[in-house]
Amino acid sequence: MTRLPRLLSPSAAWAVLALGLALPAAAAPSNYKYRPGLTGRAAVLLIHGLASSSRHFTDPGSAWSIKDGHFDHRSSVDSSTGTSEHLKAGLDSVGLSPVDQNADAAHSFASKLNAFGFGVATWDQVPCMDDGSFPTDACLDGDTFDAAWPSTLAAFDQLAADTAQQKLPLALIGHSRGGRLARKLLKVVVATKRPGWDRVRWLITLHTPHHGSSMATQGAEFQKALGSPGKALDLDIVPKVVRDDVSKAVSSVTGGLNGSINALVKIAGLRGARELAQGGAIYKDIEKDEVKVPKVQVLTFGGDSPRIAYGYAYVYTAESAEPHKVWKKMGAIKRPGTEYHWESKPHRILDFPAGLGSSFPELKPGGDLLVTDSSSHFGFEDQHVTESYNHAEVLWASDVQATIVTHLLLP
Repeated sequence: MTRLPRLLSPSAAWAVLALGLALPAAAAPSNYKYRPGLTGRAAVLLIHGLASSSRHFTDPGSAWSIKDGHFDHRSSVDSSTGTSEHLKAGLDSVGLSPVDQNADAAHSFASKLNAFGFGVATWDQVPCMDDGSFPTDACLDGDTFDAAWPSTLAAFDQLAADTAQQKLPLALIGHSRGGRLARKLLKVVVATKRPGWDRVRWLITLHTPHHGSSMATQGAEFQKALGSPGKALDLDIVPKVVRDDVSKAVSSVTGGLNGSINALVKIAGLRGARELAQGGAIYKDIEKDEVKVPKVQVLTFGGDSPRIAYGYAYVYTAESAEPHKVWKKMGAIKRPGTEYHWESKPHRILDFPAGLGSSFPELKPGGDLLVTDSSSHFGFEDQHVTESYNHAEVLWASDVQATIVTHLLLP
C-alpha cells in the first residue's frame, strides 16, 4: 500500500489545524480583485510586502514608496552638443538618472501575467496604504505580520472559490514580506485541507528576507546611513576648475533622492520591519515542522543591486570654449562673427546608496537595499535566481516576469 507523505507531526498538525479552523472562510478582503485568465491556465495570488499595497503589483510607480524613486540607473547618459554665439565653459548642470518609465501599470506583474492568460488576484493587507499618498504613522505602525495574515488567508479562500469550477492550478507569489506570508499560507492550507489546497502548484518569492534583514535589528543605524547621501559623492571625477560649482549645486542632486530616502528610512523604523529579525517569533512559527510539499515547485529570486540612482555633473569640454570664425548673413550682406561648438559631458559624481561605503550588507553589492541575495534563499527551493535589481525594481522587471511565466507554463 502506498502511503502519503506525512507533512507534519501529529501534534503540529493539530496545532496548525486549530489555527486554520480558528480562521474560517471570510468575505473577500479589502480591495480584492480577480482578473480571470484563459481556460486551464493557472490563477496567481499576488502577495505584497510590508508597507505596501496591491499597487505594488498593479501600478508600482503610483505606490507611495516607489513613485518618487523609480530611477532608470541602467540607461546610458549621453553628452549633449550644439552651437552658440556665447561662450560655453565650466559647469552646465547637475542631475539624476532619468525616471524609469516602465514602473507603470502596463509593465506590472498583474498586467504581464494576465496578458499571458493567467488569472491574477490582488488585495490590500492594510487598506490605509492604498491611496498612493504617504501613509500616516498609525497606518504604518499597524502593518504587522499578524495584522496582514487574516486577509492573506481570506484572499486565498476567495481565489480558491473564484477558480473552483474550473479547478485551476494555483500559484502563490510573494514580494518581500509577502514571501513569508506565502510560506505560512502554503503550510496552513495544506495542513488544514482548506478548499483549493490540493491545487497549489507553485510557491514563488521575490526578494524575501527568508533569513532576516539588518533593518530588523539595526534600524536606527540603517536609517542614519541612508539619510546621508552626500557621503556617496565623488567630486574627484570632475575637473578641478568646476568642483566648487558642483559642490554648491549638489543639493539639487541629493534633493531629488528625498522621496526614496524618506520611504526607506520610514520602512526601516517600522514595527513590522523589526519583526523580520532572523530567528524571531514569526520565523520560528513558520519554520516549525515546515517541510517540502509534494507537487509544489518552489522558485526564489534575490537581487544584488543596492542602487537607486546615479548623480551626474554635466561639464563643458575645453574645446567648447574655442571660438570659430563664421560669416553670418545679415540682410543682403555677410558679416564676420564668432560661434562656439560646445559639448556637455556627463561625469558620474554619485552612486546612491551603493557609494556610501556602508557596512550593511543590504547596501553593498549582493544586497537590494533591504534584503541580501543570500537571505532570499529558501531551504526548500527548487531553483534560485539571482538578478541585478533593487528591492522595488523587481516588481516591473520583464526578465523576472518572463522566467515566472515560463515556470507557470510548464506541465
